[in-house]
Amino acid sequence: APRVAPRPGGPVAGGTPVVVAHAVSLIKCSKGPSVAGFLDAAAVLRHSIHRQSVHHNSTGPAGPPSRYSYKMYAIVHTSCEEHAAVLRRLGYEILVRDHPIKRDEIRGKYLRDHIEAENCCGSAEFIKLHAYRLTDHPVAVHWDMDVAILRPLDDLYDVLVYPPGHAVHEAARTRIARQHPDEPWPERVDAFLTRDITSARPWEKVTGVQ
Repeated sequence: APRVAPRPGGPVAGGTPVVVAHAVSLIKCSKGPSVAGFLDAAAVLRHSIHRQSVHHNSTGPAGPPSRYSYKMYAIVHTSCEEHAAVLRRLGYEILVRDHPIKRDEIRGKYLRDHIEAENCCGSAEFIKLHAYRLTDHPVAVHWDMDVAILRPLDDLYDVLVYPPGHAVHEAARTRIARQHPDEPWPERVDAFLTRDITSARPWEKVTGVQ
């Protein structure tokens, strides 16, 4: 959840909830059935984000409703532009983008020589970096499509939105489960990374970072 713009004073400014940017990327579209499945997943993801936002005002098993609003973005690779209309109908704002970094521009020789053989999509994966350009929002979150949000993420947002020392910021820190809880927090938090458990094989000792 990278923080991409200056923090506002809190989750509600002038009576209007702060809007968090939620982005997904559509990168590789050569396999038709797979693309159809991802588009279905995009609908489920958007619905789950709506339910865990200020717009779904009900208290459930996960606790009280969120205080934050949302806006959906789909970063669509130029090779997948034909599928943009479906995502638009699902409520996503479409951003058609090419690689922000070409393979030949990578300075490290090993990565430059091996990037296209990496899992899934090679250097086309770099279009996810365009999430950092969503600077109209105080917080931007990039999601894999094959997930659903089951509870509000306000504690993460509060740490990013409120300044260090603020009561809401400090209280949120105490509720966030961390991989290394004994390590001190940085004074300022600009981003969170989550473990990609949903896509990892259970027998893998080391999982990827999402």
